[in-house]
Amino acid sequence: MEPPDIVRKTIETPWPFESMLHAIHNMHWRVLRAQGPSLFLTSDNPAYFFEGFGLGHQEAELVLPLSTHLLLHCSWQP
Repeated sequence: MEPPDIVRKTIETPWPFESMLHAIHNMHWRVLRAQGPSLFLTSDNPAYFFEGFGLGHQEAELVLPLSTHLLLHCSWQP
């Protein structure tokens, strides 16, 4: 059974939609520093998107640990 065209197109070209890029670009970006004893942790999928409401929602966040002490944080909160 072959997947629907939209699924196949997304798999073959996994690029973000222009609206998603625009939303991420306009969010507030900051670097956060941890001094311990709690540090940042990453995995094989290091960028984490809190997607409960979608990127356009006021509570949306995107985080990317850069090291155990630094985190790139993106949100709509100033």
